[in-house]
Amino acid sequence: MSKDITCYDLILKNATIITMDQNDEIIDNGILGIKDGAIELLAQKEKVNLDSINTDKEIDLEGKYIFPGLINTHSHAFQILLKGIGADLKLMDWVMAVVAPYGDKITREINYLAAQLMALESLQSGCTTVADFFYAHHQPELSDGVIEGLMDAGIRGLMIRNFHDCGIENGIPESYIEKPEEAFNDVLRLKKKYEINSDEMLKVWTGPGVTWGISKEALEATAEFSKAENIPYSTHILETKDDNNHTQKLYGKNAIDLMDEVGFLNSNLLAAHCVKLSDSEINLLGKRKVNIAHNAVCNMYLGSGIAPIVELKKAGAKISLGSDGAASNNSMDMIETMKTTALLQKVAHEKPDIITAEEVLKMSTTEAAETIHMNNIIGSLEEGKKADLFVFNPEDPKSFPVHDPIATLLYSSSIKNVEKTIVNGKILYDDGEYLNNLNKSEIFRKVDNILSDLIV
Repeated sequence: MSKDITCYDLILKNATIITMDQNDEIIDNGILGIKDGAIELLAQKEKVNLDSINTDKEIDLEGKYIFPGLINTHSHAFQILLKGIGADLKLMDWVMAVVAPYGDKITREINYLAAQLMALESLQSGCTTVADFFYAHHQPELSDGVIEGLMDAGIRGLMIRNFHDCGIENGIPESYIEKPEEAFNDVLRLKKKYEINSDEMLKVWTGPGVTWGISKEALEATAEFSKAENIPYSTHILETKDDNNHTQKLYGKNAIDLMDEVGFLNSNLLAAHCVKLSDSEINLLGKRKVNIAHNAVCNMYLGSGIAPIVELKKAGAKISLGSDGAASNNSMDMIETMKTTALLQKVAHEKPDIITAEEVLKMSTTEAAETIHMNNIIGSLEEGKKADLFVFNPEDPKSFPVHDPIATLLYSSSIKNVEKTIVNGKILYDDGEYLNNLNKSEIFRKVDNILSDLIV
């Protein structure tokens, strides 16, 4: 073969490409070339010398759209086995009915299957990266099950290995309690075992699980560990007022003030929920450049309230979107998550232009990548970045015709429109079929077999 000819692993051609790059470029009649898991060619087809390229596989996507892969920044894999349990309960009642009794029964095998099931559901909604927030450490190496499940599924993952060091009186199972140093050592073990040789398919973080299960000393220790090891962290913050009730009782101050006092609020923090914030707390989180994982569907399902994400963004915080666990959402569908996010803010402010479709898509792509410190490799379609993307087919009565592809994706689509999902250059989901060596029927069968022991 001539040295003037470039060979690609995969060529996608004739699609409209929504890049979500800094210029928000949309490429009509585009061509995208993938080599070694990365985007090596991205242009209008007319501007490419087609005689200079060769490929192992070429797909014609005329009439279709290519979007960057969606990023779910907050989920709990094991909860996907608990859909519908504890329905119609508020947060703390739901915790006692669902999380406390079932979290203590998790095994490594359960976590492995749950992570694979989560990957299957995520891929069919165009989601290519999932952050799993795992906190139920009543046995060693439970995190390993989640990680191995995600890696075997081929989806890009972020394992947030959580811990609690107090809070039994608040409903934290005694078996979850551990010293911060034990958790930090396990994070370092996981990074060495999985992250280092993962080709950036996996990152490992830490963080306290919930404010009402963590001490002031542990908050401070987390911030110090993060700074020393350059490892970001995440926690739930003010999903309800229970956080403040706990910190007021122990320390005589609100949770945000306590966290700020010990240096916990900074750009290395990904704060989930942030629903019950005062104006001063919103401004403080923005000033400290805290990243937010917003979970609209979960907050609605549990009746927790509406997070002030528009105000947080104006204050300087970066916003990303999460599904939360499927036990408090009943889905991992990121397309549904985007639509709900947009509509919830519009009705809360009684202002339809308070948030746009493009802004919400950014919260699931470019801004999401920034909040998990992976914007150098994912979040937008650009030459040199990883080939994480999905193909949107508009030929469905719900989504046809298309006048604005981003508005159509947000407001007029469903998982049925996701034709292909590609992660790290590999087609993992193709027209309802999974090409990642996972057998959907076999996973369903194995999950059914363990449910009798898990669910009482």
